[in-house]
Amino acid sequence: MSSTEVYKYEYKENKYFIKYTKERDKIKEKYIDILRPYTPNGPIPKVGLPNYTEKERNRFRKYLKEMGDLMFKTNGNFQKFMWDDMSEVEKLVQEKKCRRRKNDSKYE
Repeated sequence: MSSTEVYKYEYKENKYFIKYTKERDKIKEKYIDILRPYTPNGPIPKVGLPNYTEKERNRFRKYLKEMGDLMFKTNGNFQKFMWDDMSEVEKLVQEKKCRRRKNDSKYE
Protein backbone atom coordinates (compact mmCIF):
# COMPACT_ATOMS: atom_id res chain seq x y z
CA MET A 1 0.00 0.00 0.00
CA SER A 2 1.59 3.28 -1.08
CA SER A 3 1.43 6.45 0.95
CA THR A 4 -1.04 7.86 -1.59
CA GLU A 5 -3.52 5.10 -0.73
CA VAL A 6 -3.10 5.75 3.00
CA TYR A 7 -3.74 9.48 2.65
CA LYS A 8 -6.79 8.94 0.43
CA TYR A 9 -8.67 7.96 3.55
CA GLU A 10 -7.43 10.83 5.69
CA TYR A 11 -7.91 13.64 3.15
CA LYS A 12 -10.12 11.95 0.59
CA GLU A 13 -12.19 15.12 0.16
CA ASN A 14 -9.14 17.22 -0.73
CA LYS A 15 -8.20 16.72 -4.37
CA TYR A 16 -5.06 18.87 -4.06
CA PHE A 17 -3.54 16.61 -1.42
CA ILE A 18 -4.14 13.52 -3.55
CA LYS A 19 -2.46 15.21 -6.52
CA TYR A 20 0.46 16.28 -4.32
CA THR A 21 0.99 12.75 -2.95
CA LYS A 22 1.02 11.32 -6.47
CA GLU A 23 3.68 13.83 -7.53
CA ARG A 24 5.64 13.19 -4.32
CA ASP A 25 5.52 9.42 -4.82
CA LYS A 26 6.87 9.78 -8.37
CA ILE A 27 9.86 11.70 -7.03
CA LYS A 28 10.40 9.15 -4.25
CA GLU A 29 10.31 6.27 -6.73
CA LYS A 30 12.89 8.05 -8.87
CA TYR A 31 15.32 8.24 -5.92
CA ILE A 32 14.37 5.01 -4.11
CA ASP A 33 17.95 3.68 -4.15
CA ILE A 34 19.13 6.71 -2.15
CA LEU A 35 16.19 6.64 0.29
CA ARG A 36 16.10 2.88 0.95
CA PRO A 37 19.05 2.55 3.42
CA TYR A 38 17.44 4.82 6.00
CA THR A 39 15.11 3.34 8.59
CA PRO A 40 12.93 6.32 9.53
CA ASN A 41 10.85 4.54 12.18
CA GLY A 42 13.43 2.17 13.55
CA PRO A 43 16.78 2.42 15.28
CA ILE A 44 19.96 3.14 13.38
CA PRO A 45 21.69 -0.15 12.53
CA LYS A 46 24.65 -1.08 14.75
CA VAL A 47 27.04 -0.78 11.82
CA GLY A 48 25.89 2.82 11.39
CA LEU A 49 24.57 4.61 8.38
CA PRO A 50 26.25 3.80 5.08
CA ASN A 51 28.99 6.06 3.77
CA TYR A 52 27.81 7.79 0.65
CA THR A 53 29.91 8.67 -2.34
CA GLU A 54 29.93 12.17 -3.79
CA LYS A 55 27.66 11.00 -6.62
CA GLU A 56 25.09 9.67 -4.13
CA ARG A 57 25.26 12.90 -2.11
CA ASN A 58 24.59 14.91 -5.25
CA ARG A 59 21.60 12.68 -6.08
CA PHE A 60 20.27 13.20 -2.56
CA ARG A 61 20.65 16.96 -2.95
CA LYS A 62 18.71 16.76 -6.22
CA TYR A 63 16.01 14.77 -4.42
CA LEU A 64 15.76 17.40 -1.68
CA LYS A 65 15.64 20.18 -4.28
CA GLU A 66 12.85 18.47 -6.23
CA MET A 67 10.85 17.86 -3.05
CA GLY A 68 11.34 21.47 -1.95
CA ASP A 69 10.35 22.77 -5.36
CA LEU A 70 7.25 20.60 -5.25
CA MET A 71 6.23 21.86 -1.82
CA PHE A 72 6.99 25.54 -2.35
CA LYS A 73 5.80 25.83 -5.95
CA THR A 74 3.60 28.92 -6.26
CA ASN A 75 -0.04 27.84 -6.54
CA GLY A 76 1.09 24.21 -6.46
CA ASN A 77 -1.01 21.38 -5.13
CA PHE A 78 0.71 21.35 -1.72
CA GLN A 79 0.18 25.10 -1.28
CA LYS A 80 -3.48 24.78 -2.22
CA PHE A 81 -3.89 21.85 0.17
CA MET A 82 -2.32 23.81 3.04
CA TRP A 83 -4.59 26.75 2.34
CA ASP A 84 -7.66 24.49 2.29
CA ASP A 85 -6.57 22.82 5.53
CA MET A 86 -6.17 26.11 7.45
CA SER A 87 -8.85 27.37 9.75
CA GLU A 88 -10.54 30.69 9.00
CA VAL A 89 -8.59 32.40 11.79
CA GLU A 90 -5.26 31.21 10.36
CA LYS A 91 -6.28 32.41 6.90
CA LEU A 92 -7.10 35.87 8.25
CA VAL A 93 -3.71 36.05 9.99
CA GLN A 94 -1.88 35.05 6.79
CA GLU A 95 -3.81 37.58 4.70
CA LYS A 96 -3.07 40.30 7.25
CA LYS A 97 0.65 39.48 7.13
CA CYS A 98 0.62 39.70 3.34
CA ARG A 99 -1.06 43.12 3.26
CA ARG A 100 0.99 44.91 5.91
CA ARG A 101 3.76 47.42 5.27
CA LYS A 102 7.46 46.59 5.56
CA ASN A 103 7.98 48.63 8.70
CA ASP A 104 5.06 47.08 10.62
CA SER A 105 7.14 44.27 12.12
CA LYS A 106 6.25 45.35 15.66
CA TYR A 107 2.58 44.42 14.99
CA GLU A 108 3.10 40.71 14.39
